[in-house]
Parts: sequence; C-alpha cells; structure tokens
Amino acid sequence: MTLSESTPSGAIKSPCVRICRIDPADGRCMGCSRTTDEIREWFAKSDQEKLSIIAMIPDRMRERLARLRAAREAAAAGKDPA
Repeated sequence: MTLSESTPSGAIKSPCVRICRIDPADGRCMGCSRTTDEIREWFAKSDQEKLSIIAMIPDRMRERLARLRAAREAAAAGKDPA
C-alpha cells in the first residue's frame, strides 16, 4: 500500500494482509507490522495517524528481517563451529 492509497470516501485503508499472528519478540503482527493497539484502534484513528503508522511499516519489517537473520546465523554458528 502506498501512502496515497485510500478508499473512495477518503479514509485510509488498513495495511492488513490477512497474516494475523503476533510476533512474541516485538509484539507486532507478522503480516502488517502493527501493534495490537494499532490494530484494535485503527478505525478510530485519524487519517494522519494512520499514515504515520503505515510510514513505520517498512522499517519495522526491516528490523524483523534483521532479527530473524541474526537468529538464523547464530543458530547456524552454534551447530557448526567451523
């Protein structure tokens, strides 16, 4: 979703991608990277608040990917000390 995407009424669409699982490591949805509070309060938020949340999603996804890569590398190093 781009920041300019919206519904015909002008309301900002939810970034939900229907992969609804909360990551216990950071408390964010693994699909859309929103917190449970952001998900629950989405329809009560202003368009500006929604755009702010959407703008954070790419960084949140990069952070998760970096964390997962680091964990995978650490696990691989532990299994193969060579």
